[in-house]
Amino acid sequence: MKKNNIILAIVLIAFVICVALVLYFRLNPKEEEEAINIDLNSLAENINSNTEFGEMTMQNVDKVSLKETFDIEEEKVEEVIGKIPFINVHSSMYIIVKANAGETEYIRGKLEEYGLNYEAQWEKYLPEQYELVKKRKIGVKGDYVYFIVSDSADEIVEMIK
Repeated sequence: MKKNNIILAIVLIAFVICVALVLYFRLNPKEEEEAINIDLNSLAENINSNTEFGEMTMQNVDKVSLKETFDIEEEKVEEVIGKIPFINVHSSMYIIVKANAGETEYIRGKLEEYGLNYEAQWEKYLPEQYELVKKRKIGVKGDYVYFIVSDSADEIVEMIK
């Protein structure tokens, strides 16, 4: 009889501990990530100074060209920097968008869609540029969404802090 009482007490204590842990984690949600604030003008200067973009003749991206080229609605964007080719001799480009609240997934989706179309454009054109497009980087850091086609893509992603 005493053996059964001890086993019952152990099971009861384990149950109480499990309930306490579940309640603790439900009542104390994970802390939100610290807000990220990037000075996009300084970032653009850094990218242009330390990558091939400083040596290329390219078109700057603004909200109007973001709509025309990437089909991203201006009202969903707070700020944007980037460079895209004037002519299709090379595929390198970068776009970094500060999205308005709640719009990061919309913008990421549009950039992913553009990336697929961009890949199809280069598929039968210049093989080395096509390979570069296939290695594009698309991601989100806080409210910022980026799209990078570059030999320096990893370095540029590291610059986005």
